[in-house]
Amino acid sequence: MRALYKINEEMQKAMEIDIELIDENGEIPIAAVIASNQAIKSLEIERSEKLINTALYIKNLQAEKQARKDAIDYQKAEISKLDKQIETNHNRLANDIKHDEVIAGIDCRIKWSKSVRTEVDDEAIADLPEEYQRIIHKVEADLPLLKYAIKNGAVIKGAYNVDHWKLKIE
Repeated sequence: MRALYKINEEMQKAMEIDIELIDENGEIPIAAVIASNQAIKSLEIERSEKLINTALYIKNLQAEKQARKDAIDYQKAEISKLDKQIETNHNRLANDIKHDEVIAGIDCRIKWSKSVRTEVDDEAIADLPEEYQRIIHKVEADLPLLKYAIKNGAVIKGAYNVDHWKLKIE
């Protein structure tokens, strides 16, 4: 099938009157008019088919796009279900394991690991010494620096280190 622009060009040429076809009376022979009309009708049919095929191609692309979006949405829902299952089972396991308990199997080892997290009361942030503050768009506590200072004996109003336990499955 030819390109649409070529079909349109041929239709334009078929509609133009060829000066050489005009006889001495200034008339166009009926055979030339019939031939021109048949060519135009044939080109119109070809053009319509081309336009319909192009529209169907676009429709197929849209359907493919929607199918891919649906597949992505389905995968996101499945991932969300897996996240919930992981969280639920992790919480169950965390409730059943004591902090000093270590359970080892062939494929994994379960234990609690301790880390220290620094927390600062919201109302105490403005009262922190400047060296323990970071200014971004608002004043907030510089937690890593505070953690180190408190660990080394500094007493800072409103700031304290808190033990944080995290269950590890190795």
